[in-house]
Amino acid sequence: MLTITAKGDDLGLKAWSPEIVLSDDAVDHAENARQMATEMTRVLAPSGVMYFTVNVHHGIYAIAFAMHAAWDSIGLHFEIGRFADHTTYLTPAPAKRLFRSLP
Repeated sequence: MLTITAKGDDLGLKAWSPEIVLSDDAVDHAENARQMATEMTRVLAPSGVMYFTVNVHHGIYAIAFAMHAAWDSIGLHFEIGRFADHTTYLTPAPAKRLFRSLP
């Protein structure tokens, strides 16, 4: 068994397709959640299994994140602890859309 750790949007696998891809509460920390979902799907063996979990957030988190990004862009730098380590806030529908049209 081989285990690798890699940045989610470029797993670096070209000639090997794992039977299992595990993403446990990681995609909401990714810079590009859709690219991460695409990459996990790309490398997975045709008969493989993907284990995917993500924290599902209330829609208000996306609004708070947008406000944080706005004041950060004008030079008001301060962090709100619960928001600081996330780049994406997903409710169930957007989480499902990450994999729409992927095999």
